Amino acid sequence: MAVNLTVGILAKANDPDLFDCLSQLVFAAEVIVVVDGKKTDPSGLVASQSGAKVIEQKLESFADSRNLILTEAKYDWVLYLDTDERLTPELKKSIQEVVRNNQINGGRILRQDVFLGRQLRHGDSSIGLVRLGKKQAGKWVGRVHEVWELSGEVIDLTGQLKHFAHKSVASYLEKMEFYTDLEVKKATRPSAWWQLLVYPVAKFIKVYFVQLGILDGWPGLVFASLNARYSFVKRKKLLKVGE
Repeated sequence: MAVNLTVGILAKANDPDLFDCLSQLVFAAEVIVVVDGKKTDPSGLVASQSGAKVIEQKLESFADSRNLILTEAKYDWVLYLDTDERLTPELKKSIQEVVRNNQINGGRILRQDVFLGRQLRHGDSSIGLVRLGKKQAGKWVGRVHEVWELSGEVIDLTGQLKHFAHKSVASYLEKMEFYTDLEVKKATRPSAWWQLLVYPVAKFIKVYFVQLGILDGWPGLVFASLNARYSFVKRKKLLKVGE
């Protein structure tokens, strides 16, 4: 039996991961998909055929799009997912227990990256994210790397959220261009030349050595290198802010 829960998803107009994402949500009473395009685009059609509610909106501010889901949600409890994220059975059970008990305001979920077919256990690959909460308990803030600021008690849920964001180096580089462009749009001042030289090196050292990405083998090395490249590309683009 489905629980009184709304699941909110942001999707590109032609998102190859959307179908599999929707297939795991039979336990939720409502699904809302905000499509960066038209309802007649592939993602809109996939969402409609699954029984989800589809909303058209340009994804320029992820926080605004996620807050839109809060206003449209039928139920008090809302869970947010990206199309490339998969819930483990333990996490599904934990989510349903929290919603049914209705004693707290939110849940923090451990997300673990799966990179080049291997689950990473170190570096920036495992982070806790507030993704489950009551819609009246707070709102999303931040244009790009947005966070859900909830009032009241937020607990750590059991289980994991598997994140299949980067199936190849090419897919990482494609998303890197998209996200760095968004970050540049919100920037109010340019970066300095020394940041272009220092920050990428510091990022690699942090992810690979300090956070023990070295223990993830060659995928850990590639992941740390791509993190450094992201830092370089971001600051290279930021040099042009204000021109």
